[in-house]
Amino acid sequence: MASEFELFGTITRWLEEGRSFAMATVVKVSGSAPRHGGARMLTRGDGVTCGTVGGGALEQAVVAESAAALLEGEPRLLSYQLKTDLGMACGGSTQVYVEPMLPPQRLYLFGGGHIGLALAPIAAQVGFVVTVIDERAEFARPDRFPQAVGRLVQSYDPAHWESLAFDQRTFCVVATHGHGTDLTVVRALMAMQPGPRYVGMIGSKTKRRAVEQALEQDGVAPERIAELHTPMGLPVGAETPSEIAVSIAAELVQVLRHTSPRRPE
Repeated sequence: MASEFELFGTITRWLEEGRSFAMATVVKVSGSAPRHGGARMLTRGDGVTCGTVGGGALEQAVVAESAAALLEGEPRLLSYQLKTDLGMACGGSTQVYVEPMLPPQRLYLFGGGHIGLALAPIAAQVGFVVTVIDERAEFARPDRFPQAVGRLVQSYDPAHWESLAFDQRTFCVVATHGHGTDLTVVRALMAMQPGPRYVGMIGSKTKRRAVEQALEQDGVAPERIAELHTPMGLPVGAETPSEIAVSIAAELVQVLRHTSPRRPE
């Protein structure tokens, strides 16, 4: 059984490591129950736990609900009659509140040009942790992107992406200085299994068709290709880099909040 010191130390360490986990807290008990109110347990998506809410069938049920809460990103209040619901010898009842503890969403800006420059401060303001990747040192300067936590001067070749993490909390905006480098980055991102939550590319409908053909040749599944956002951004009639950045930020929030996706015609 973890002490409060160990529990909160684990919370701090997991947050610093950028891990997602759920915190389950016993909020109410009635009658005979294995733990009192305030007992806590942490559960990571990979099944690692710290602390306990009572062990046995109760804990197994809470671990399963914690995993589901992490996938949905939503808290839940669980109520159990220990004997009738879980077959436990305890005759009481327990309520457990499960809260997902999720690190901020990552946004990788591939390209530090006009679009990236306009998008970075907006994305940071709505809660994304921004990293800028550009092959050109002058386009990834700290004074150019003060909002970014990372500014990487490196090749767009995926062989050089060792420091980047790609999962369902990763959003990628591709707006490099050329069609060829855009294609290189998009092909690498779309081939990942599992891949980022969002991949968007700047460009026209003609460019989109060419990229889709390249992805088909790579053997990328049609349903995966359909997830590529290009031209990216919500259709608000944007023209200037700042307007385009607003439309892209809106689309990022739309995907983040699980609202209806927009597929360009």
